Amino acid sequence: MPRYTVCAKSPLTGTQGEAEAGGWWGTELKKAGLDALIIKGASTTPVYLWINDGKIEIKDASHLWGKDTGETQKVIKEELADDKVRIAQIGLVGENLVRFANIVNELKHFNGRNGLGAVIGSKKLKAIAVRGTKPIDLCDKEKINQGTREITKRIMDNFLSRDLRKLGTPGVVRPFYEAGCLPSYNWTTGYFKEGENLTAETYNQTILKGSKGLYC
Repeated sequence: MPRYTVCAKSPLTGTQGEAEAGGWWGTELKKAGLDALIIKGASTTPVYLWINDGKIEIKDASHLWGKDTGETQKVIKEELADDKVRIAQIGLVGENLVRFANIVNELKHFNGRNGLGAVIGSKKLKAIAVRGTKPIDLCDKEKINQGTREITKRIMDNFLSRDLRKLGTPGVVRPFYEAGCLPSYNWTTGYFKEGENLTAETYNQTILKGSKGLYC
């Protein structure tokens, strides 16, 4: 499962904040030839970064500031004339420096902790668009494949892992609900009278359309 991590001083806590996200953006950055990206300082006007196989450009984003994430992604892909571009970005909440703002890539994979979207917003950085075509070299491909097969078997043989695959992270809601330890009403009580409606089982029965892997 590809993951990437964003780190910055958290506007929520004033200390180091980290948040992971899945999706395709992190892998695309690696394929563009970068292992990490350090962003210092702040722009005086809205901008976005365009990283294309290691070449980095700072592009004007004045026309994107104030747009929601769906429209922003659409416009950037049209400007760059490449539908395979992967885009991590902030929305209106990040622009307005709300301290719990997220960063999102592909409109559905979120760096959702510690308000890191507000950090990006403070830099007037609307988005980071990435396109990479370089191969990802492995020092021992066969060993990696062997380890992957072994780990996959262990995961599928473990009932907790199977439940996580079927129910996702919301799978923890039912045991928390039944034990009376949901973080309800800003942690003032462990009970929520409609907690049954928040369980993974209910979600799967009412709104789940299907599942797929994060990256192929």
